[in-house]
Amino acid sequence: MLVIFAIPVPAAAQIYKWVDADGNVVYSDVPNNQAEEINPPEVNTVPMPKLPPRPAAEEKDEPAGYNHFSIASPRNDEVVRDNNGRLTIVLQTRPELQGGHYFSILIDGYVMVKKSTQYRVTVEDISRGEHKITALLRDANGKTLATSKPVIVHMKRASIIPVNRAAIGPVYSNGAPVQPGPAGVRFKPGPATPAFKPGPVAPTAPVQP
Repeated sequence: MLVIFAIPVPAAAQIYKWVDADGNVVYSDVPNNQAEEINPPEVNTVPMPKLPPRPAAEEKDEPAGYNHFSIASPRNDEVVRDNNGRLTIVLQTRPELQGGHYFSILIDGYVMVKKSTQYRVTVEDISRGEHKITALLRDANGKTLATSKPVIVHMKRASIIPVNRAAIGPVYSNGAPVQPGPAGVRFKPGPATPAFKPGPVAPTAPVQP
């Protein structure tokens, strides 16, 4: 029987081997008068793989030099009523816009404002219906530093077609359309005039010399 005392020892410690009274082979780092000094085989070691360096800090979803960029107005899903299709967009940044940086505004993917440093921008003639607004924050080289969260608006404009008007025609002084009355009695022509019949030809007077 083989008996091993699993005792953690320094790598340089000496190992001793002997057989006890029961015939068991014993290994230990403590010698006795029956022990035989042995040299254990070298332990194979595997070098630890090098781990990639940890990033200094996790990247955050923030524009360079700014900690906030958004569309403050209109609010998402807001209804805007303007007969001229006028829409005012208010932007927010923290901190203030840096030198050389500017805003671009897209509506439904089309650039409506190419370059502006104003936080309040008005665009006109926006058609009726639903529109998606997105703002871009760009540096002096035109590189997009940040994109705002899209905002959906619903533009309402009065119709240019008269609501309470009949077909184009005469109107009263108050503007109300004149409604035609019942049709008059249908005209019935009388009997045709008798055809003209020429009478006899009158004699010609003699010509005096």
